[in-house]
Amino acid sequence: RVPSIETLLTAEGDIDRIKNRQNTERNRNMIQVENLSYGFPDKELYHDISFRLEAGRHCALIGSNGSGKSTLVDMLMRPDQYWFDGRITR
Repeated sequence: RVPSIETLLTAEGDIDRIKNRQNTERNRNMIQVENLSYGFPDKELYHDISFRLEAGRHCALIGSNGSGKSTLVDMLMRPDQYWFDGRITR
């Protein structure tokens, strides 16, 4: 017979530490972008890009004028205002 997980985790607080670690890992991703594609009729800005921004980390967007930096930030902040392919999870 296999003992229950509660039996295996006998040290005080083990179950709480595991639950807290799972919550921390889940909350680490502040924003996740999966397979994002977006553009205008005459210009494709993003094609099938994926990345995640983790809580407490810094990110820099570098590119020339008109390359879509501000549009991307606006999409991350207000995804409901854009028609795009892919998924943005906050």
